[in-house]
Amino acid sequence: MKEIIVSVDGTKIIVRSEASGTAAPTLMGVPNPHGTKFHILTLDIHTVKDGKLVTAHHVEDWSTAFKALKGESVPNGEAVNDLSFTIGEGQGTDLQKRAEGIVKNFYDSLNAPGTKNVEALVTSATHDNWLSFSGEKIYKNRAAFIGQAVGFGKMIPDLAWNVKEVIPSPCGTKIVVRSEASGTPVMPLFGVENTHKKTFRIMAIDLHTVQDGKLVRVFHAEDWKSALAQLKTA
Repeated sequence: MKEIIVSVDGTKIIVRSEASGTAAPTLMGVPNPHGTKFHILTLDIHTVKDGKLVTAHHVEDWSTAFKALKGESVPNGEAVNDLSFTIGEGQGTDLQKRAEGIVKNFYDSLNAPGTKNVEALVTSATHDNWLSFSGEKIYKNRAAFIGQAVGFGKMIPDLAWNVKEVIPSPCGTKIVVRSEASGTPVMPLFGVENTHKKTFRIMAIDLHTVQDGKLVRVFHAEDWKSALAQLKTA
């Protein structure tokens, strides 16, 4: 485990981890002929009742594992040290409302991005040095993320990113967001044609770090593996 966050009311426990291993001979149908070891990000949101876990929402970045097994390039960078900032004093409802306000423009940019000024929305919600991590050492800067979001708007014109849950940490330094992403690709999605004009629905979990009321970093995981499986279904 890399990080554990507890919600203000103690009913949620969020865990960020790195899963790694060497699949033999295949991983979910993907061959591993060279015995390649993968490293992927996982994010879990646990619900707690009477001191025990009741339910869990979880996303693992298996798409990165598949890339590694196939010998595709997986960008790497230097690990970035943990950050410690605050969004201000306050607890309970007040803290919840501020957290929702901090992430609002960021998620607005992901809803039908082809119809939005993505750059303006993302810039308003993030610091200039903001980074988006899909692994411990795999990340994009803000300009690269904006370019990707604009590309998704062309690839998936009806892309919807519906926020289901916003969970601030008690001190306000972290905000966890669980969403449902959906859309109907009109171009290949990660190389998969949408021959049957299918609409996918997947879970996404983001772990944001906040500095002075703006986002400075996010660890994110989306279940793209399920999206591709849904598109392939006749």
